[in-house]
Formats: sequence, C-alpha cells, structure tokens
Amino acid sequence: MNEFDKADVLRERANVSFEEARDALKACGGDLLDAYVYLEKLGHIKNSERKDTPDPVPVSEMSSYSPAPASKPEGPSFWSWLGHTLGTLLKKSTENYLVISHEGVVKFRMSILLLAILFMIFHGFILVAFVVSLFCGVKYSFAGKDDLSGANRVMETAGNRASEWWGSYRYSDAEINDLCRKYDAKEK
Repeated sequence: MNEFDKADVLRERANVSFEEARDALKACGGDLLDAYVYLEKLGHIKNSERKDTPDPVPVSEMSSYSPAPASKPEGPSFWSWLGHTLGTLLKKSTENYLVISHEGVVKFRMSILLLAILFMIFHGFILVAFVVSLFCGVKYSFAGKDDLSGANRVMETAGNRASEWWGSYRYSDAEINDLCRKYDAKEK
C-alpha cells in the first residue's frame, strides 16, 4: 500500500484531516497502527456518531485493506450551482432596466437582458454609440428592483466627465457671438 492509500485509510478510520493523517504517518515511519496510536495520544481522533460510517477495519487487516471507491461528494454539483446562478442572473436581468435620457427626459428604457443580447451581437456599434452619445448630453442610469446606486454613480461620473471634456473644447455663446461679429466686420 502506498503512502497516499495509508494516509487515506488513517484519515477515514481516525476521522482526522488528510494532513493530520499524513503528518502522523511521517512521525511513525509509515506504520498505520503506530500512527493511529500517535493521533490518539495527541487527542486528534474525533469520535463520530454517524450511522453511515462502516465498521472499523481490524488493525491486523489494515496492511491489506484497500479503501472503497470514493462516493459522490455531498452538496450541490457544479451543474446545479451553474443552473441556480444563471437563473438568478436571468431573473435580475429582467427585473432591472437601463434608462436612457436626454435633457432630463427619459427617451428609452430597456431590460438588462435585452441590452446584454444586443451587446453580444452589436458590441462594436454599441460601444461607439455609447461614447458618442455621452458627448451629446445623453445620460444613462439603471432602475429596477435591486439597489443599483453603485452602477448609477459610475454612469453619472462618465456622463459628467464627457460633458466637462466636451465643454472644454466647445465655444461658449459669448465666444461664438464675438467670432460672428469679427467675421461680419471682415465681410463689410
């Protein structure tokens, strides 16, 4: 029996962690009985009242003992976790909306699910349209059943930064009037 099998048998019989079983075997030169006694003296053997635990293997048979095949792990499987997670995402994506407004008036509202589907298909176009529309004064926000204040702060910050940047490159009304007067003066 190799070291892994010995540690597995000791772990199962003494009801200790794999690491404790491995360390006990190292301390006892690989002898299963000595390792069991060693763990017992240290007080590491945990009593288990589980009814599904098989009867202990007699020490005389431990050297020829081969553990039963591992049973299916308890708890949710990956597929049930994935199904639950996707179901939750689907539900949240239909309960929450992207709100598109211009000059304080809501122009359009769409579910996050629709936005995600459109983004998967037209991601390049949507990204360009999003950036260009920010410079045109379009504001984006989220609404729905969940607390979306964090996402709304990000969207508001993006809109404000775009407005500030665009405003720094645009002429003010006074500057435009001044340029028009200068142009008109040249024409005369």
